[in-house]
Amino acid sequence: MEKKSSTLRFIYPQWQGGIVAHWMSDIPAEDSSRGYYLGAQLLNYLAPQTNQKTVEVPVSLDINDRAIEKGISARGVLLKQTKAALELLKENNPDRIVTLGGECSVSVVPFTYLIGKYPDDVAIIWIDAHPDINLPYDDYKGYHAMALTACMGMGDEEIMGLLPGKVDTSKTLL
Repeated sequence: MEKKSSTLRFIYPQWQGGIVAHWMSDIPAEDSSRGYYLGAQLLNYLAPQTNQKTVEVPVSLDINDRAIEKGISARGVLLKQTKAALELLKENNPDRIVTLGGECSVSVVPFTYLIGKYPDDVAIIWIDAHPDINLPYDDYKGYHAMALTACMGMGDEEIMGLLPGKVDTSKTLL
């Protein structure tokens, strides 16, 4: 009997990892920052509809919850949303994940989930305008710039402790 594999459409409109308001001074800070949220919703709307199950990670829209903690902007919110995303993946147990999301750190939970599920069969090709290999306490505090290092198991200890897997650096390509 052939095992049927499942693909989960994972809407992850997280925006808190990006600190972008200073690049768009002609747009109100809360609008530019939450643009990632809108982007995830647009991607979901524009992507072809399939018979895949769809779940959405609940994210806060509170612009005021951006305190820098342990070298990461909005760390408390990101931690809560990471836990919610992991719970959704554990609950649905997908074989594959199509992530439609906000900023770059929405890749961390799905990638590490798949690495945990397929420990010897995952590699990451990271294509981005920047490498996303920052660490907490680097000059830039946005978690989206720490996404690839988080996938490799480096970063905030509490967040790393939640993630179900990590990719070996030899299995990453920038």
